[in-house]
Amino acid sequence: MTAPVENVAMNNTKGRRLHLAIHPDNTPLSSGRHQSFSERWIELAKQDGHRVRMVDAYADSIFEQLHDCDGFMWYFWNALHSSEPGKRVISALHHVGGIATFPDWRTMWFFEDKIAQRYLLAAAGIPIAKTVVLWNIDAARAYAETADYPLVLKLGFGITSNNVRMVRTAAEAQRWINRLFGDGMVVLPERVPVRLLQRLWQRSEDTVRVARGWRLKDHSGYGPVQRECVLFQEYLPDNSFDTRVTVIGTRAFAFRRFNRPSDFRASGSGLIDWDPQNIDPDAIQLAFKAAERLRGQVVALDILHRADELVVVEVSHYYEAWAVQACPGHFERTGDTGMQPRWVSGQMLPHDAIYQDFVSRILR
Repeated sequence: MTAPVENVAMNNTKGRRLHLAIHPDNTPLSSGRHQSFSERWIELAKQDGHRVRMVDAYADSIFEQLHDCDGFMWYFWNALHSSEPGKRVISALHHVGGIATFPDWRTMWFFEDKIAQRYLLAAAGIPIAKTVVLWNIDAARAYAETADYPLVLKLGFGITSNNVRMVRTAAEAQRWINRLFGDGMVVLPERVPVRLLQRLWQRSEDTVRVARGWRLKDHSGYGPVQRECVLFQEYLPDNSFDTRVTVIGTRAFAFRRFNRPSDFRASGSGLIDWDPQNIDPDAIQLAFKAAERLRGQVVALDILHRADELVVVEVSHYYEAWAVQACPGHFERTGDTGMQPRWVSGQMLPHDAIYQDFVSRILR
């Protein structure tokens, strides 16, 4: 059950009627579900008396389609055929201005780019797990010889713990460095036998499709080739779970994700605790602080403990909405980040929160 949707248009004293462009989305998720933000946005916009124009963001005429619209909404996902055009279209609109977008440029420019995330979080002064990005093979080899192990190796692309591996020795690190500064990599091989077999099957199927000139299927772990660059992150022991906090405007939705059995990774495990009593209040404060500095419409943070300190390990704007919706309520920011947030009971669709904030901002 979701909380009632505030009728944003009714709060506009001038009764302005917006013209919203929406690209339809129906995304297959790693959990086997599908989700669509656009279906709900269309429903809400019509309830509020706004006009909706369905657009095709992949068409060459996308900018003509957006003519005379007040806002453009497209929740593109991580598959390359979606994220690459999505980031380019939104960036172009950001540079010329004139139309509000969701996501906006600040929200999405670093999407599915862990290297960019590292630079962004460090520049913003947000506490992060120690992360090094090395662009020179000699520097990478020198680092590997003196680093404290284990380390976590990550490719720039990948969700639900894809392309995240433990590195236990300098010799192992050197092998990865040689590969990344050689032919490069699009995916880190799996060690788990079942997932490894899945990868091998996908690769063989892709080979057949290429030979026949067919379109390749989308695999969420596949991305662009990463070459001439390596990213290592410190391993943070004694974390049996991470805390995922998704900040949408003044609301923070939080839950704990437990690690897979015999694994250090929590993302994508499906082992979730939604009890707000088990959420560290400092994690909520850190999330609000980070969202304020990043100025994103949506900021989803993965938070771990480093001894007594909380640190961010990754940030994104995309997530599986069912997990956020399942939160029994959310933390509402009531003032500056130094004030304790207020707990608001009741489930809420993240679709609704995004829509409310987006329309309210246009109507200001």
